[in-house]
Amino acid sequence: MYMPRLRARQHEVLAVRNCAASFVTSSRVTPVLEPVALPDGVFAKRLRQIADEGLGCDLVLNPSVGKLREHGDWRSLGDYYLESDLLKHHGLAILSNADADHSAMSRWIDDARNAGHQFTLDIVHEPGLSSTLQGATYHGVRWNVAEDLTVPASYGLPLGGLPVVWANDPFPSLSPNREYVGRGESIFSTRVTGYKNAGYVGVSDFLTLGRAFHDRGGPAYTVVIHFTYLSGDAVRLRHFCSDSNETQDDLAGKFFEALNKLISFIDTKSLPTNQGIDAFRDLHRRQHFPGLGKVKEFSIMNHMLVMQDAIV
Repeated sequence: MYMPRLRARQHEVLAVRNCAASFVTSSRVTPVLEPVALPDGVFAKRLRQIADEGLGCDLVLNPSVGKLREHGDWRSLGDYYLESDLLKHHGLAILSNADADHSAMSRWIDDARNAGHQFTLDIVHEPGLSSTLQGATYHGVRWNVAEDLTVPASYGLPLGGLPVVWANDPFPSLSPNREYVGRGESIFSTRVTGYKNAGYVGVSDFLTLGRAFHDRGGPAYTVVIHFTYLSGDAVRLRHFCSDSNETQDDLAGKFFEALNKLISFIDTKSLPTNQGIDAFRDLHRRQHFPGLGKVKEFSIMNHMLVMQDAIV
């Protein structure tokens, strides 16, 4: 099982939608979507499209970053999920951290289920921010998502006896982007082949985005395409950077400098293709710059599909 964590912004949701059919076929991917602003009708439409493909996601009830972090806003988000009928096809995820009002959220969940809404429930234990749960605070929990098997046990029953998805964030979040220039290849994860032997039921990460949350991007002096690929038993990470990084001029030109390096690497390695790679190849063939949002979308798609194939 692979559980990619995304902030549920436009291109992140689109990446999930584009890969939904593949995820359904493999039955190995459950995306976790954490809205950073109150969703609108477009968000609901895309979630329904994902559901129409047969894929269920986890929708975070209590986001830990963005505009919805303010105390009490989780109720508005939860009511939105119910009113939009999103929980008919998607599950719910609770972030266990210092801000979480577990008593109130567990009552809300019980009330929703008693009113006839049936949905899966997972608990995501955030490192360094977790607060103790009281006994059987939540009912009908499916999975824990935690950095260590021992974490859920400290939260009280029944969470301590539930399967654990192994969470980590190996992506190096650097700012500004020029910090990636000259950075060598690294191992993103070896957990894809070892998680079962370690006692876990799956793995989770923040993809080629990282846990760090930035509401807005800064000036783009450097364009970077973050790219993961499977090599042996490890998922490896490379950063393909533009060369003309002295000014903000010619963003499209910067993108093609990075894209040329990516395509050359893929060809040299004879890497198997996927929807993300196909999208980059199409841009290269047409010499089209779609904007940095699409570049991030295709990078996310590639990573999720690589992880899907790597999970055994």
